Amino acid sequence: MKKSFRILAVCPFFLPKLHPEVIVNAKLFLELMERGHEVDVLTVRDHGEGGYVYSTSQEAWWAPLISHIHYVDSPIRSRWGRFFCDLLTFLATGYHYRGVGDWKNEFRAAEELLSKKQYDCILFRGPGSMGLPALRIAHKHNLPLIVNLSDPWYNFPPPYLKEKNLKFKQFMASRILKHASAVTFPSRELADYSLGEYPVLRGKPCAVIPHMFRDISVSSRPDAAKAPGVFTLTHAGSWGWFRNPLRLFKALKTVADNNPDLRFCFNVIGRANPDFERMVEVCGLRNVVHDLGSHTYEETLALLEASDALVLLEAECDVGIFMPSKFVDYIQAGRPILAISPQRGCISGNMKRFRIGEFADVRSVEAITEALQRMVTQFRADRLESYDFTAAAAFFASEPVRRTEDLIAQLVDGKENEGEK
Repeated sequence: MKKSFRILAVCPFFLPKLHPEVIVNAKLFLELMERGHEVDVLTVRDHGEGGYVYSTSQEAWWAPLISHIHYVDSPIRSRWGRFFCDLLTFLATGYHYRGVGDWKNEFRAAEELLSKKQYDCILFRGPGSMGLPALRIAHKHNLPLIVNLSDPWYNFPPPYLKEKNLKFKQFMASRILKHASAVTFPSRELADYSLGEYPVLRGKPCAVIPHMFRDISVSSRPDAAKAPGVFTLTHAGSWGWFRNPLRLFKALKTVADNNPDLRFCFNVIGRANPDFERMVEVCGLRNVVHDLGSHTYEETLALLEASDALVLLEAECDVGIFMPSKFVDYIQAGRPILAISPQRGCISGNMKRFRIGEFADVRSVEAITEALQRMVTQFRADRLESYDFTAAAAFFASEPVRRTEDLIAQLVDGKENEGEK
């Protein structure tokens, strides 16, 4: 008989902020709850930080979590007030992160939860200042601490720029990771990269837990209705400086010119590359590429489902260590994926494993052009449905929660065995 666990998840930020990390965590927590586990989330209440889209408690897909979210109200301080609180905490504890000066409030909130319920483990979904209270509460109550790294802690590979004060930040991260009972990653490539960055991880239980697939029903959008005879592509998520769409735009222009009888529409949801407008003009795609701005997660899913194909664009890294959350969102939408990624890496491996679209080397205009033309050919033949999402959906719907359960069981059983000695 499967054992159920009581889990306290410590998250630096959570719903209703719709950051990709929040959505990834929420889907995993919901799945764990539906499989009979108890999950409580401790997070800092958001005070209206700009730049993010927010959801409401009426959104059906995450509503079951509402009563399990426990917010910590941190004092609202001036910039200098936060600086001095963080500095005093560093002098007292040896830990420094932005916002760490409020760790005692977060620790007390965790203690209050533990006074009412006996948890089996602590999940820290960092990085950030809440790593200190998570570590302290796990140590005080002798609970396994599972730390998740969804991205590199803090040293991203080229072409990303080096973080300021990188050595200090990595030293602080090492202090948290040193005390972790286990560490999880969404991809094997990120796990291997992190082991090179943090020798302290060697010898620790490390598990690859991909992002969670969840069948989320959304209302169709009347404004997203497709015009007949238009090949519609959509990209969701921020591009920033390092996800450069210039090669993609050049390929799109070539394919559009080679198919003059077919209309193309390329929608971009989220924050575009800073040179977005210039690249659109240079490539002559003013009537093809449309910046739709930011949307809620539910609205984005509806727009994805209304598209013919979905574009995933990654930075030009030597190895693709990332598992973008949008990859599983695209599988949820069930539309073919044009994955433009490093030749070696997480996404290229998954595209080879599952027949869910076309892959192209991010550094090759020719490869992107060929992959896009293959999709256009399938569209013309009315054969886009030949891309099969069955196996991918089954894998990402079952493996993340199964591996999480197995890891928790391993740590809890190990703790119980130690207690019997």
